[in-house]
Parts: sequence; C-alpha cells; structure tokens
Amino acid sequence: MARTKEFDVDLALSQALDLFHSKGFDGTSMQELVAHLGINRGSLYATFGCKEEIYAKALELYTTSGGQGMADALHTDTPLRERLSDFLYQLITSPDGRGCFVVNTACERNHVHPASRIATTKSLAATRDLFVETCRRAADSGELRPGMTPELAADLILVLMQGMQVMTTVGGNEHTLGPVIEATLDQIT
Repeated sequence: MARTKEFDVDLALSQALDLFHSKGFDGTSMQELVAHLGINRGSLYATFGCKEEIYAKALELYTTSGGQGMADALHTDTPLRERLSDFLYQLITSPDGRGCFVVNTACERNHVHPASRIATTKSLAATRDLFVETCRRAADSGELRPGMTPELAADLILVLMQGMQVMTTVGGNEHTLGPVIEATLDQIT
C-alpha cells in the first residue's frame, strides 16, 4: 500500500525556492534543503528528485508566480507611466535585497547548465512579451512618446528592471535608482 505524503508539497517547494533564492544553487546543499524543509532525504528525493530537479521546479514556481504578479500590476486602467512607475518603484523598495531569482540563476547557472539557460531565456521572453503587449495597448491610446515603438519600450523596461534588481543587491535604492526610472519613463511616455 502506497504511503500518503506527510507534508505539503507546495509549501515545501516554496521553502526550497526561498532557500535557493537566498543562497543560490551552489551555496545550497541537499542537507540544507532537508533541514530547511523539515523533510527526510528519501521523501525529498521521492517527491522532487535530485537537487537539479528541485531547483528547476523552484525556478518554475518563481517565474509562474512572478509572471502573474507582473500581469496583475500592468493590466490596470491607470495611465502607462503610472503603472510602470508603480511597478518599477516596488522592485527597488523590496526589503529582502536578494534580487531577481531569474537573473541570479542566469548569472550563476546559465554558463554551466543548459536547462537553466533555456528556463531563464523563456522567462525573460515571457516578461518582454508582457511589456510589449502593455506598451502596444498604450501606443494605441497615444501614451507612448512619438517614435517610440512598443518593442523598444518593452526592451528598455526589461533591461531597466533586470539591472535595477542587480543594483538592489549591492545597495541600490529609491534615492539612487529613482532618477534612472524617471529618465527611462521620460523616454517612453
């Protein structure tokens, strides 16, 4: 007779994401995962597989929940500049200072792990697509600066967003990054 899981799989994956986000792939051992999740090693392997598989599932959870959060923030009826400003300032006022897990993964893993490269490329492409869609709607209502295409606006936002998330890990804040946000938005809207 098969045993039932004695732990919440979604919660365990969320906890694994938290640990990987804080320490990275290389900085996290299986023993730390076992201790952090409070799950025995056998159950961890049986449920999630090896450390690579746990990491991949944590990255997928991060991109899925983050993508939905971005979509919710950008699909409002407020003017484009206000939506983008609110979204970007929220990124730099986040108290944890860990940066973006996708960017962290790209920096740590893409050069040695092809599956990470595929996952981060897919995630960033989906983010860009969301920005293009948002900016296309804004262009249709006359909110983009003349000569600014939705694609270029999306690229500017994506590069700014990812760069800011790196900068927050080394002390970037509203005071230092706010003027960069405003200058970028001046070019877009």
